[in-house]
Amino acid sequence: MSNLSTCLKEASTKLSSWSNANIGSVEESLKSTLEKIGVLEEIDAHGNCNDSDLDRLKILNNKAMALSRQVHTKAWAKSRHRWLEQNDKNTKFFHSLIKFRKRANAVTELFDDGKLITCPNQIVESFATWYKRLWNEDRNAPESCLPLTKLSWNYISTGQCNSLVTIFSVDEIKVALFSLGRGNAPRPDGFGIEFFVSRWNFLYLSLLAALKEFHKNATIPSSWGDTKIIFIPKKDNPNEVKDFRPISLCNVSYKIISKVIVNRLSLS
Repeated sequence: MSNLSTCLKEASTKLSSWSNANIGSVEESLKSTLEKIGVLEEIDAHGNCNDSDLDRLKILNNKAMALSRQVHTKAWAKSRHRWLEQNDKNTKFFHSLIKFRKRANAVTELFDDGKLITCPNQIVESFATWYKRLWNEDRNAPESCLPLTKLSWNYISTGQCNSLVTIFSVDEIKVALFSLGRGNAPRPDGFGIEFFVSRWNFLYLSLLAALKEFHKNATIPSSWGDTKIIFIPKKDNPNEVKDFRPISLCNVSYKIISKVIVNRLSLS
């Protein structure tokens, strides 16, 4: 299991290094490539292009198309707007949408006990204090107040129980992975669901080995449990901590395990 975590970490480091060395800013690379294409097309318009220039123009056009797809993908990842699924191109609308999302998602002011605060550190502290108090209240609640004590449980048969603890198979791991929603923000380790799906043929053996280790020892690497807490507004114009709800962004490897178990439970 640790091998998969190590491989993903090394892949992330190498991909970042490769990107910085070979691509840099995709937008700047595309702009520079288009400028070079413009120069050659101007020369060609006057009939002064030789065979070498035409070959270079063809290479630059292919490069521009590849860079354009990267910019489009980047805009899709940032905006995650469903219209992009209909093959809309990289337009000013989506760049403005990205900027709008950033502004809309930013918490610039908040009321804390009736007092307006605008300092980022104070806003962070307000969120932390609110949830520390909330979770401590839940933890210290009398047992009679906890709803779990009043629930009636349906028992499963021995056969159903055995089916829940069988060794994980490649097929059910694949079904779990491919059923996860796409188009979400990258996970804490930097890898989205799309990466695992597109590289399934390279990753499935490592995933299978990792899940077999989890099945055997009932443990996972601590890095798999790394989670980003994101606060989503419950209403328009939220101005208090209670107007937000927290959601957890979990790593894909953790979500796969959860989904496999959920799928088994749903069949029991």
